Amino acid sequence: VCSARLFPLPLLPPSFSLDKDTGVITLTARLDFETTQRYTLTVIARDGGGEETTGRARINVLDVNDNVPTFQKEAYLGALRENEPSVAQVVRLRASDEDSPPNNQISYSIVQASAFREYFDITVSEGYGVISVNHPLDYEQVANGVIYLTVMAKDAGIPPLNSTVPVTIEVFDENDNPPMFSKPSYVITIMEDIMAGATVLFLNATDMDRSREYGQESIIYSLEGSSHFRINARSGEITTTSLLDREAKSEYILIVRAVDGGVGHHQKTGIAMVNITLLDINDNYPTWKDEPYFINLVEMTPPNSDVTTVVAVDPDLGENGTVVYSIRPPNKFYSLNSTTGKIRTSGVLLDRENPNAQEAQLMRRIVVSVTDCGRPPLRATSSATVFVNLLDLNDNDPTFQNLPFVAEIAEGLPAGSSVFQVLAIDLDEGPNGQVWYRMQVGMPRMDFLINSTSGLVSSTAVLDRERIPQYYLRVVASDAGTPAKSSTSTLTVKVLDVNDENPTFFPAVYNVSLPEDVARDFKVVRLNCTDNDVGLNAELSYFITDNGPTGNRRTGTATVYVTVLDVNDNRPIFLQSSYEVSVPEDIPAASSIVQARGSSLGWEWESPTKCALT
Repeated sequence: VCSARLFPLPLLPPSFSLDKDTGVITLTARLDFETTQRYTLTVIARDGGGEETTGRARINVLDVNDNVPTFQKEAYLGALRENEPSVAQVVRLRASDEDSPPNNQISYSIVQASAFREYFDITVSEGYGVISVNHPLDYEQVANGVIYLTVMAKDAGIPPLNSTVPVTIEVFDENDNPPMFSKPSYVITIMEDIMAGATVLFLNATDMDRSREYGQESIIYSLEGSSHFRINARSGEITTTSLLDREAKSEYILIVRAVDGGVGHHQKTGIAMVNITLLDINDNYPTWKDEPYFINLVEMTPPNSDVTTVVAVDPDLGENGTVVYSIRPPNKFYSLNSTTGKIRTSGVLLDRENPNAQEAQLMRRIVVSVTDCGRPPLRATSSATVFVNLLDLNDNDPTFQNLPFVAEIAEGLPAGSSVFQVLAIDLDEGPNGQVWYRMQVGMPRMDFLINSTSGLVSSTAVLDRERIPQYYLRVVASDAGTPAKSSTSTLTVKVLDVNDENPTFFPAVYNVSLPEDVARDFKVVRLNCTDNDVGLNAELSYFITDNGPTGNRRTGTATVYVTVLDVNDNRPIFLQSSYEVSVPEDIPAASSIVQARGSSLGWEWESPTKCALT
């Protein structure tokens, strides 16, 4: 009888046991091919006598498919850019199977995909499962830019065992979409009195790229076209930067650009046009054009004749810019079209020479005011004045001033002496008011002439009052109009007396005979004397020549021969008591030889003495 013992080499594994009586080796634990593929056991047989022998038992463990393929990582991450063409690999993954062939032969498959399953392929290369794409991906169609795949690794055992691993494919965005505005152009209206800094419009561009780098969040807005507006680079809010004035600029065309986060030539741009129209408010006063106005108008112009047109402009629109004209203060000489500003004559006579100062001013000055039709209406800050220069018509005769004309001039003045200055006024102007003077032709005596321009009348001869004491001169004043108008007046020239005439006796010689015994105060003779002067110059005083007047008084003389008739009351008396004379012997008969003188009471007498001796 033998007994046996089992000795493993080098140690007996716990997986086996040996029946010492039967020598049967039995399995006591589960074998694992992947741990030990072969066991070598040493068996000792011993009999009862103590003899023993040794033997070896080799046990080969056969493999069974009891190991699941195991991936090297719990999860895999791959990445690619959108629009990339098919690539060799996106992700390399590997699973191992501790079984032996063929149980450890692994195949890979994509068993699940969050999107675009058909876009992915998986192949085995050098023991790796290689995931590749067979079609370009569009980032914008991939939720959050990530595709989740589940990859299975399956061995070749029967039955096969498998395991799965999550694979995350991150798709990187390419800048392949430009920012897009909702429409290519925007047309808006705002009031022109909008405040500075007020919001005009919100613009929003959409970028189909969905990454932060290139998508919506990367958009930067910019604006060009006017410094009166700006845009928030991030929000797209367009606001005003200053006060606006529709009358300065009524429409703005802005170009708004939205650029994404691309760099260089990869950057994408979207463009929109913004047309902003300013709505009018009544913020402008009418203003005059070409004010003041200076016009020429012929006096006596017929009614309803055009004078001029005043123009005011209001840059506002519609009723705000519609102006209404009026004459303020009212002027009866003119009418005004309130809409067109045309001024016409009203029919009241326009007489340039009108002496009424108020009416003369109204004829020459038209004051026009203007308002717009806004609510409330605005009036121009000042009125427009139309200054009318009334052109003259020759409608006035020259008018003599200070009538009647009476001049006084002393006689005897030299020719050329000033007599009188005639003045005539013609209310017309220019040649129509230029007065020329003349004397009417055909007068009986032209002892005067008149200066044609000054109206000064002067003498052409020495005047003699005693010849002509008074003149009546017909003076004509004519203007230079065509045809000329004239007036006639009479200038009375009174010649003043000058003591230039001597008293004149008539006759100049008087012969009076008186007896020598005439009584005292006896009127001997009445003298007839006249003086052609007048007034004091003609008042006469008589003097005997040896007792005449003094000063510059003029005198006239007459000779009065008074013959004293003798009354025989005195005897003759010789002035000499004797006379002596010598004569030749041959003196003719009747020759005077001496003159004897005698007197009688003061009277001296002579008597020629013939050749006779007494």
